[in-house]
Amino acid sequence: MRKTTWLMVAVAVSGLVGVGCGSDDGDGGSNDGPVPTATASQNTPLPTATVGGSAPTATPGGSGVSAQAQAFVGSVVSSVASLADMQGDGSGAGLIDFPVTSPCLTSGTSTIDCMTSGAGVEFSSNFNLCRNQFGATDSFIDGSVTIDSNGSCLNPFPTGQTVTITFVGDIDTSNTDTGDSFSGTLDTVSEVTRLANGTVELDASGTVTSDCVGGTGTFETLETIVLPADGPCPTAGRMSFSLNGDAHEVVYSANGLTIDGQMFDSCEDVASCTN
Repeated sequence: MRKTTWLMVAVAVSGLVGVGCGSDDGDGGSNDGPVPTATASQNTPLPTATVGGSAPTATPGGSGVSAQAQAFVGSVVSSVASLADMQGDGSGAGLIDFPVTSPCLTSGTSTIDCMTSGAGVEFSSNFNLCRNQFGATDSFIDGSVTIDSNGSCLNPFPTGQTVTITFVGDIDTSNTDTGDSFSGTLDTVSEVTRLANGTVELDASGTVTSDCVGGTGTFETLETIVLPADGPCPTAGRMSFSLNGDAHEVVYSANGLTIDGQMFDSCEDVASCTN
């Protein structure tokens, strides 16, 4: 699912909210670690978009699937999954006196807040022209993430509980090592459940207008997408998406994925948006 490609999205979302996050160690899983202050952490995650990257020309896995459909799966869907694949254990989060505004690594600011909402909390992170850079990965976010949870401000991602993540804003990420890029205006809603074994279950929907995918599209989860703790690609799930009025479908399994019936051995074989 190209976790390293979208590292900065998760850095902004999960690191700046000031809760414990997993760091990507390259095996697709995550390592828990406390983030006691509103500073960037190492993890990965996102949802719908107006993407500005150019459409990829490569069609790994066969020429039966258009480059634009592959780009949607390789960039947009992977970004949605990345946003879902984060967690918080609350370690040290009690040090934060909400709301907190802090500088982003390169430029801009982020403001985090948490308030009681019903039986749970509403956790929010607002990014004001926030730019971060780690190694080859650069990201820009100007927008907001809202997390509705039955957890607490110390732990907005309780194990086994479904959390709703809403993302609205502008995003621009790129990786100079891989050449992957993603630029757009996002507006999505994701239902996320993290199980005790680290597996993440995701249901998401949204819209996307993108140069990379050739126009305007929408997507919706038809069967819950399963993101394993020990691998980069979903092992189950089904999602429909529409691009320029054409309907498409991606189906994930333990053996790979199909896009409009075309088999790919791995989600990493699917073309993504490039510079």
